[in-house]
Amino acid sequence: METISIFVDGAFSSGKTEFIRAISEIEVVSVEPIKKDPSKLSPSLDFGRLTIDDGCVLYFYGRSGSARMLLIEDPNFLQKHRHHCGLIGVVDSVYFEHIQTYSTNRPTDTFIKDHAAIAGIHTIRKRELPFLLVASKQDKEGARSVEEMREVLQLDDNVKLLPCSAKTDPVGVYRAVRELLTMLPQDELVKRAVDRLDGMIG
Repeated sequence: METISIFVDGAFSSGKTEFIRAISEIEVVSVEPIKKDPSKLSPSLDFGRLTIDDGCVLYFYGRSGSARMLLIEDPNFLQKHRHHCGLIGVVDSVYFEHIQTYSTNRPTDTFIKDHAAIAGIHTIRKRELPFLLVASKQDKEGARSVEEMREVLQLDDNVKLLPCSAKTDPVGVYRAVRELLTMLPQDELVKRAVDRLDGMIG
């Protein structure tokens, strides 16, 4: 069985788990932090899967909390799977109600930029892997538009930012995954995966 690995990264409560849940054919497996010591948390990871056909499967790895993306930092993994992996950064487009959690006087625009940094842009650029961003929770009251977020984040023209409402419109998730797949080297495996997503989008 051949695999394509998609890493899903982002800030706390940005919508990573919901993103994976919207496309996974299995219940998302989550290993939550265990507070053996109040000052220390164990790593946590969300895992999902989508079967493409008898010979191909998509694996989704979502970083939760302070866990590190160990696979994406593993040079041996990247050497073996470089042509079949990429990252989707989830940026919360509803931050007004959460901003007090981080700072009482922090400018909203600075907060959004921090989200983008946490989403792994710099890590992925360093690894030279395909990546795109999704603006999550677009169906929520107070969500900023994709155009507003692009301006605030000062994204380069070649950085893709797609709208997403994982809970109410999973098709947006399918489109984001399909878009990332088109950024991978277009061998037979990837083309089969793109065709499968096309069928899901309808």
